[in-house]
Amino acid sequence: MMHRELLAIARDLAARGDIGPPRQASLARSVSSAYYALFHAVAWFIANETIGKRHWSEFRIVYRSLDHGRTRSVLEDLVRRSDVTTDFKIISLAFVMLQQERHRADYDVAYRSSRGAARDLIDRAEQAIDVLDRLDAESRKTLTAYLIGGRSRKS
Repeated sequence: MMHRELLAIARDLAARGDIGPPRQASLARSVSSAYYALFHAVAWFIANETIGKRHWSEFRIVYRSLDHGRTRSVLEDLVRRSDVTTDFKIISLAFVMLQQERHRADYDVAYRSSRGAARDLIDRAEQAIDVLDRLDAESRKTLTAYLIGGRSRKS
């Protein structure tokens, strides 16, 4: 799946120039790829939960409908709630943190990172993807409802 490939690309970029100082452009692209790995994992998750892969054209519509800002907003709300699972918090915190770092890496010309910091972010993305993949059926339904509904607050 694309999100696993993006994680591999992020790791390759973070490892470039293992001898000597890392190239900042490689580290910035690594951080960006780590965020996009998690973003695409969430998009895949939602499309698979709602449509399933047997209906590919509809799957693609749902997959492409995920909005970065709205998703972040929902996940920020989940982080603040006391009644959500640790798994939801792991996914949510990683998404919010990685999106912030991706914005810095992609748009801040003064952005600097260390190889270790980039690898930590990649690990965080991978952990969140692994948690997403192993959610139980009830948690999958709940998270899908939050993400499609565009809000996580109790009504």
